[in-house]
Amino acid sequence: MMRPRPPVEALALTLVLVACAGRGDAPPETDSLPGTALPTIAPVDAGALTAQASEASQQGLALLKSFRGDVQPEAEAIFGLTGEAGEAVRIEVQVRLGEPDLALQLSTPSGEVLANVDVGGPGESEVIGEFRLPAEGYYELAIQSVENTGQVDVLIYEITGEALSGGGTLPGLGQPVTGSMDRPATFHTYKLQTERGQRFDLQATALSGDLDLVFELYDPQGEPVAKRDDSLDKDPYLFNYMPQLSGEYTVVLTNFEQTTGTYQIMTEPSQGGSPLSFGRRQVISLPTEPHHGVWVPFISTAGEGLSIDADPLNPNTDLTLAVHDVFGNRLAFANGGGPGVGESLRVQVPYDGPYQLEFGTLGEGGEVRYDAFERSSLDFDTSGPLMEFPTLRDVTILLQQGGETHAYWFDGEQGQRITIDATARSGTLDLAFDLLDEAGNVLSAHDDDRNTDPVLENYPLPYTGRYYLVLKLEDTHLGGQYRLTASSPDPADPSGEAS
Repeated sequence: MMRPRPPVEALALTLVLVACAGRGDAPPETDSLPGTALPTIAPVDAGALTAQASEASQQGLALLKSFRGDVQPEAEAIFGLTGEAGEAVRIEVQVRLGEPDLALQLSTPSGEVLANVDVGGPGESEVIGEFRLPAEGYYELAIQSVENTGQVDVLIYEITGEALSGGGTLPGLGQPVTGSMDRPATFHTYKLQTERGQRFDLQATALSGDLDLVFELYDPQGEPVAKRDDSLDKDPYLFNYMPQLSGEYTVVLTNFEQTTGTYQIMTEPSQGGSPLSFGRRQVISLPTEPHHGVWVPFISTAGEGLSIDADPLNPNTDLTLAVHDVFGNRLAFANGGGPGVGESLRVQVPYDGPYQLEFGTLGEGGEVRYDAFERSSLDFDTSGPLMEFPTLRDVTILLQQGGETHAYWFDGEQGQRITIDATARSGTLDLAFDLLDEAGNVLSAHDDDRNTDPVLENYPLPYTGRYYLVLKLEDTHLGGQYRLTASSPDPADPSGEAS
């Protein structure tokens, strides 16, 4: 069933309660789940919790809301919370009646899980000890009994002042921050300012106790982009991350199970390898730990590019190849083989400037031998990269296994509507393409719009200037032919408004 989203209220957490049989599902039909009743929920009498709230206040906790409800294995009780970024809460679910084996899950409405707690057994309470909200908005707390029915009290506290044990802002590259996780299920939120295309390393290291750390990284739009656990021993390390957006990223750091102790978290600029060497029989070494890859810079000219064939010398190295532009966009990727199998890329670049070739491994590290050669625009499409309206081209892809990228560009006017169609005509080609502007922003990405072919239909250009079409074949293929058509049947709309 649809669940209405409560409005966000500044500097205050509010609670809205919804109960359903499954996340995002309608209530179960009684004949499909006979005898199953939805949880019954009611606010707890404030007077019954006076002593407990008083004790909590001495620990720097302020009781925000409390509920009492029934739990059972066949249903979830869903609590809605809204709050501001950086607000910290403690969530206690206490068993009042019966022997339910509780499990808690805190997530976003889209289903991204932020906290998952299932430590105690039947009849035992579960606690999210400290959780800092990573962004302003709406969250959902799901409570379920793994087995047995029962009744629980749900207590939501705000953690303020000196009771907070970590979180805040990472001050800058190379400047460590220390924190302490003294409660099970503690979640510390840190903010990190980034620039698109500027790679960085993110490291969290346990300093004391039996602390076992995990973190997840969210981009400025609140989307999860990376998660790390046990990258180097038990510590999470994210190496060579390439942000595709400038702005404030969010790191949510948590302790695994009931481990506690102090930690250090910091970011550093990623250290790439030496500039790419062109020619035959080059060798590069990939470490197994902690970052599983090396990136190397190279310079290229619009319409030109490179080809690379790489073979791991270690049979347990599961090689990947990728090319990124200066804006953080991944232009090409190859991961067609498994351990010990070589990979190939042919990449035509859309604009002048620096690029990065990344050698990675999904398994062990080791040495990789590669042959890299510079390519002209005629090696990709003999008609050249300039695309006009109308266009109809048949382009042949060489017989090879690997990823391939072709770049095209055209000049357009604000409000001009365009249609671009890339169709595989023979072979095993699976096409996709991105439309980019002069600043490297991806305006529209297309894949499998018509069967496995990408189609951009009747798209209004947002402004006057140059645009780039990056056509990709990232899956393993054996060559073939594709047809590229482009049309702009209508004149530009002077108002620049899309209909």
